[in-house]
Amino acid sequence: MGMKEDADAIRAGVGLEAIAGLLAEFPPSEQTGKREPGQIIWNDLFVRKKPPTDPKKLRAKLAAGLKAQQRTLAERCLRYDEIRTQGLEAISDYDLTIQGFPGNTATERAVKALRCALWLADSHVTYSRSLIESLEEKLASLDAELESTKKAAKVSKAATEIPAGYEIVDVTLPAHQAFIVRKWAEAAQAKINSKRKK
Repeated sequence: MGMKEDADAIRAGVGLEAIAGLLAEFPPSEQTGKREPGQIIWNDLFVRKKPPTDPKKLRAKLAAGLKAQQRTLAERCLRYDEIRTQGLEAISDYDLTIQGFPGNTATERAVKALRCALWLADSHVTYSRSLIESLEEKLASLDAELESTKKAAKVSKAATEIPAGYEIVDVTLPAHQAFIVRKWAEAAQAKINSKRKK
């Protein structure tokens, strides 16, 4: 018996209640969750390659990788939901016929094939979702690092331009105090500018 005939025999002899029961065990893709924390990390994106050491280059690669993974996740969710809603119609004859052992009934073989296909699809969804989360965390961390570097460079540059008797201060204040400080800063800037002109 060829693969096509074997698959047709399984599809014809399967118990639909068993298939419906199996499909009910698997939630929709949006409820599948993700992997354990730390199991999938952002540098999985760089299989067999070293991530760039320059933060700007790394950020560009991660941002591109994040977009690609978001597309991949959408495709994987569609595939998972297709198997979950269509059952045996969504899996190939090959996938259907390689499961089971001699003596298994058509229903046993179909349930094994469908369960395997759903586990695999679920694994792909949870992997992509976890990788996306890790990429987003790393991008946020890189953005903070780049912003800090930018501020430090700005302060360093400004420090070389400050006249004697003035200091640069970086503080976090409540809104009403920040308003007062901005007014002081404007007045100080005006004085600094007038001293520079002299």
